[in-house]
Amino acid sequence: HGRSVCVLCALLVALGVADNCKEAEKIVRKRRPSICLNSLHHGSLEEWSRCRISSQKGGTGVSYMMTKETKD
Repeated sequence: HGRSVCVLCALLVALGVADNCKEAEKIVRKRRPSICLNSLHHGSLEEWSRCRISSQKGGTGVSYMMTKETKD
């Protein structure tokens, strides 16, 4: 109910079906009222959205976020 919805919201934005993650969530919730995105899901979507905008402006973008090494 959460992770798959998070991915679906990102996909709807990436495909241009929704203008932003909040709109995407509304679209999904209209069809599946029982979805449950928690604060981590919302945070992930916000970070993804920032990275997406950054990549469109020539920043490091999503590919960087997916391939960077994490330091503990």
